[in-house]
Amino acid sequence: MAMLKLALEWFVEGVSRCRDQGFDSLVVVDALRFSATVALALSLGIERVIPVRSVEEARKYSGKPGYLVAIEVGGAKQPGADIGNSPTELIELFRRGKLKECKILVIRTSSGAQAVAKARELGFGSVFVASFVNAKFLAQVVARQGIESLCIVCAGRDSKHFAIEDLLAAGAITDEITSSVRNVEMCEKAWGAYLAWKGVVNLGIDLPSFVKSVGDSGKKLVELGYERDISFALNLNTVPAVPMLVGNHLVDIYRRL
Repeated sequence: MAMLKLALEWFVEGVSRCRDQGFDSLVVVDALRFSATVALALSLGIERVIPVRSVEEARKYSGKPGYLVAIEVGGAKQPGADIGNSPTELIELFRRGKLKECKILVIRTSSGAQAVAKARELGFGSVFVASFVNAKFLAQVVARQGIESLCIVCAGRDSKHFAIEDLLAAGAITDEITSSVRNVEMCEKAWGAYLAWKGVVNLGIDLPSFVKSVGDSGKKLVELGYERDISFALNLNTVPAVPMLVGNHLVDIYRRL
């Protein structure tokens, strides 16, 4: 049976390192909150998600029929956007019936969208988006597709700072993958994420409380009034969707299995 080679890198430049190391499959992890927002959007009926790098590019879609625009800079929603990078804002729109006519989400964020856009430029064979909310479902996709090399890229805070939640999300993903795939060879960084996650589980740490009190990203979101987003985004295996890049947009590959 083939072995899955599993690596871990950080930030947008980590995407390039994955390519240089010969990895053809990549998963972008941005726990607060890009990964959760994109996966949730697809699970709620959005057909496609287009990640863009600049605020200006995202604003070009504002007001177009069938489009929903999410723009975030420094954690905050920006003028010209329908929503911020917020899963709970998406849920509220869904409850009010406002997503029925929306088929495409255009999203600009400070970290996750940047990493996906870079992966698109470098032409990876498979690019996924995952975090706590869909770790198990990603692992099932990896197992069923028979992927032999996968690089996890933690987007980090503002694409340049360490983020404890991204490390732990990568650990949760490695945990699910090793449960779904028999032969896995992990690099040193992946082992670090895996052991950090296992420590959280074994110690019974309340993850949302921990991230809000310790993580810089969590503290910032609390200040901005997005505390509910933290609780949603750190919930394990709650969104049965796996965004995968097809052309310039993300679609849910999980429901196609």
